[in-house]
Amino acid sequence: MHLYEWAGKDLLRGAGIAVPRGRLVHSPEQAAAACGELGGTAILKAQVRQGRRGKAGLIRKVESGEAAAVAADLLASSLEGEPVQALLVEEPVAASGEWYAAITMDDLSGRPVALVSLKGGTEVEAEAELPIRMEINPLRGLSRHDAATLWRTAGLRGMLLRPAADALVGLYKVFVESDAVLVEVNPLFSRGDEPSIAGDAKVVIDESSLFRHPQWRDERLADPMLHPLERKAASLGVVYIELDGDIAVLSGGAGATMALLDAIQHHGGRPANFLDAAGGSGPETLRHMVDLVLEKVATDERVKAVVLNVTVAGTPLESFVKGATVALSQRPSRVPIFGCVRAAAAAVRTMSLAEGAAILSDHGVRLFPDLRQAVLAAVACSRGDQ
Repeated sequence: MHLYEWAGKDLLRGAGIAVPRGRLVHSPEQAAAACGELGGTAILKAQVRQGRRGKAGLIRKVESGEAAAVAADLLASSLEGEPVQALLVEEPVAASGEWYAAITMDDLSGRPVALVSLKGGTEVEAEAELPIRMEINPLRGLSRHDAATLWRTAGLRGMLLRPAADALVGLYKVFVESDAVLVEVNPLFSRGDEPSIAGDAKVVIDESSLFRHPQWRDERLADPMLHPLERKAASLGVVYIELDGDIAVLSGGAGATMALLDAIQHHGGRPANFLDAAGGSGPETLRHMVDLVLEKVATDERVKAVVLNVTVAGTPLESFVKGATVALSQRPSRVPIFGCVRAAAAAVRTMSLAEGAAILSDHGVRLFPDLRQAVLAAVACSRGDQ
């Protein structure tokens, strides 16, 4: 999950890293007012998830008199198809240098690495000299001494070392506490022996950890390029991916769902969505998943059938059945639902598999002894054979 700059800077600020004074706005009038509050001169920064905003003309320095007009132009823009829906209005920063600093994950070692360079700014990608890197032992973390050593290796000396090291330690704090795979600041503004200022913030969160961070369900963070159901799912803590097929799927885990998609395609069908509980398995999460698929059925005339594939072990079967029946009662499916439900011993303590199957059948779910039969029935239905 790529955070917008404003959200990334909120994280940096919480870790003690200095960021420019600023305000998130959504209209030209708000931009003009924010510019006045910052002293009459400000930087307007389009909030998109894509990089290279500066080269695309989406970062502009303005005076109060022109702020509204420039903001209107930016809010009508897009970058690589992503529309600009908000601007970050910030005070200009007087700095003696622009550096680069990042914490990311090394794919080979599986450990975090710190990257620094004294050549930051818009041309950092064009630099022939690669950033200096240091692998971090996750058991020890990143100390100020380690951070200072890395900056010193990059060529930094004297009074500049302490604020640069503090900023890098702060980035590592954000990296760990946010379950990030990348925390990058470019440029990191140098101000002598004063705290360095993060001029930008690129933060990418590991999506598999989102169940631990409900704050990222904020609607303002939803990707505008997503399908409406994908945005809704993100706000509910569920992973939903829109596909272009005619057989909707309802399955509890990423691996099980991928296997189900493969089975549908193997037998000549076309899946209409991907679904994953994203770490949650309680009654509310299960109900949300069923409701998302039923909304897909209700809003997409291409869908001809639904395949339900559920295996419950640690989660009580009763929880799934309750979640499913509540959703089905509120929004009955307009197409047949073919399913296969399996349950381990611990899952059937409060409801037997036969009882659960009977309740689901009463709500229109046609159950089969094995998944292959359910898939074949759904494929036949999508072709008009049933």
